[in-house]
Amino acid sequence: MFKKHHPLSHLLNNNGNFISPDRMATGVNDDGTVIVGTIGPFISREGVRWEEGSSPRIKKIGFLPDGGTQSDARSVNSDGTIIVGEGNNNSASERVFFWKEGATPPMKDLGLPDGDTRGEAEAVNGDGTIIVGHASGEGFNSAVRWRERDGETEINKLPTRSEWRGCIASGVSRNGNIIVGVYFLAPNSHAVRWDEGTTTRISDLGTLQGGHSSYAHAVSGDGTTVVGWSEAEGGLVRAFRWTENSGMQNLGVLSDHPETHHYYAFGVNNDGTMIVGFTFSFTSPNRKAFIWNDNATPKMQQLEDLRENSDSMALDISGNGTVIVGYNMLSTGERDERAVCWKNLSVEDLNFPPNRRTV
Repeated sequence: MFKKHHPLSHLLNNNGNFISPDRMATGVNDDGTVIVGTIGPFISREGVRWEEGSSPRIKKIGFLPDGGTQSDARSVNSDGTIIVGEGNNNSASERVFFWKEGATPPMKDLGLPDGDTRGEAEAVNGDGTIIVGHASGEGFNSAVRWRERDGETEINKLPTRSEWRGCIASGVSRNGNIIVGVYFLAPNSHAVRWDEGTTTRISDLGTLQGGHSSYAHAVSGDGTTVVGWSEAEGGLVRAFRWTENSGMQNLGVLSDHPETHHYYAFGVNNDGTMIVGFTFSFTSPNRKAFIWNDNATPKMQQLEDLRENSDSMALDISGNGTVIVGYNMLSTGERDERAVCWKNLSVEDLNFPPNRRTV
């Protein structure tokens, strides 16, 4: 359910036509053994969970009680037992769900701050007790933290500044003490970090040189490294890596791609040394998944496609850096989309079914 406020919404567009993949892997746990994603067309998605070595490997996670018909899995915790995302019920189209393996029922609605009517969860911390995302009602989006304690849910809006016109939380560290996202200040946006556990310290991460807007999408498990994208010189978008010691750094470009392409970072491993994302151009139909590895030469490398000259995006990487997940569209005409993972830069089809009726 990629709506206008979701960071993927403006990137899934070919020649002016909105594209929402029917099969996509969106999150992976710490050791790469559990992968989550979605299947089915835009209006009838269902979240799925893939587990290495299990039989069957792919299981539907279902829907919210009280008439739910859609679920969109966004993130999974360290051991793969908790999944969060967005779903619906018979009274609302955007609700925050929390799915726990072995629970009865396995999926529940986390609720929303008072006065809000819509919400989405974007990320969950290591032990599954801290969930971050956003909520809204009649006004601007608010960044929200949900805390799970003994089956009870505590809901808090993250602190803001008076000049902000809304904000979104999109990533959280393994211990839940560091939260990252974006705040809006028309006509621009800036990457932001809430930290010190109580989330009372707000850090504006700025932009790359020459840029006016930035967006923080994920934070490393240890909380030291923030990744996302920023406008740079000439209006180009570049993937960034931010640390307290070095500030915001441009990750550069693939050696065999035009300088005019834009770059987006979506995932980072536990220690911040590996970052994944994709390159994109509004004048080209193809996105290309990449990995940036601080210990490799060259640091940025393109990930393999299932078929040459197809379209791919890397959306997350396991905490230990061994598994990357995303999607590969084999043909923009045939709409043959595959949820995939990469191991050692090589791609594997996860064999997600094309729709939820075939699981």
